[in-house]
Amino acid sequence: MDQQPSNSRQAASQPELGSLTVVVSAASASTHPSFSFDTLTVPEAQSLELPVQEGCFDSADDAFAAAYGLRRTELSRAEEEVFSAVLGGLSEACLASLSPLSGGGVPEEESIVVPQIQLRCSPPFKNEAGARVLWIESSCPETGEALLPDIAWLTEGLPEGMAESRGGCVWERFSQGNARLTLEFDPDRGGGFSLRPWIARECAEEALRHMTLSIRTRGAAGPSALHLVLVEGASSVLREAGVPLPRDLSMTSLAREIDLRPLKFSCNTQGSTSYDFELYRRGWRARGSTLQLSASFGLTSQGGYGLHTLVVTES
Repeated sequence: MDQQPSNSRQAASQPELGSLTVVVSAASASTHPSFSFDTLTVPEAQSLELPVQEGCFDSADDAFAAAYGLRRTELSRAEEEVFSAVLGGLSEACLASLSPLSGGGVPEEESIVVPQIQLRCSPPFKNEAGARVLWIESSCPETGEALLPDIAWLTEGLPEGMAESRGGCVWERFSQGNARLTLEFDPDRGGGFSLRPWIARECAEEALRHMTLSIRTRGAAGPSALHLVLVEGASSVLREAGVPLPRDLSMTSLAREIDLRPLKFSCNTQGSTSYDFELYRRGWRARGSTLQLSASFGLTSQGGYGLHTLVVTES
């Protein structure tokens, strides 16, 4: 996702950067047969042998190396400025309280007002296309959880009302595995960059739970990296269908403009989970602009868990 730091945290000397664009990775290929079912027709499974998922990695570092390589490099001065702006936003986010969202069954009354959050960054590497890329990892030693900041807050800011109700940046919490941000700069050094979430497949259940809650509340309940990617993909689908959506809308505004009504949920033994949605822009449903969208989540070519298929099934 191409990003730019929030104006409230961007120094005057920093360059104007491009708009948000979704990047959807191809799913890892697998030759194993797949058994699937959905919530409308759930079979009685008596004896089911689960195939081993291909593309397994021992760690997040293995997945990063497989996707981007390990050729060390140096950032340009402009890239260093962007990197510093991202770290500045993360440092500011560390002063906020933790979200109650967690897949580990954390009680809602749990509150860590000023959490101790650790940030770790890799050195920059150069991938095969010549782009410079690095990862940023956040964690909370007090809870043992991996953390992802609200990327929309970090890059573009939130509406004042939502920021006040949340108390600033709210972290997405994962108790089952690792989560990171991947920061990649354009190889032509034009100043553009992308900031993408990387979520371990062990966190799939947590990430999907966060996404579902975020969809139901249009982002008000807390952040979801998967919802952010899904909203950008859905907005592109609506524009292609002729529904007017201004391109300068922030991701938070898009999440409030777009209605994604879940119709069906399905999963299979390859670790892929699919949602069928009714998709439309608020206020345009009666104008014949309703689509049915299928979004499939699973292991991506970067070795993490994310969106890898987004198709219109009916219009």
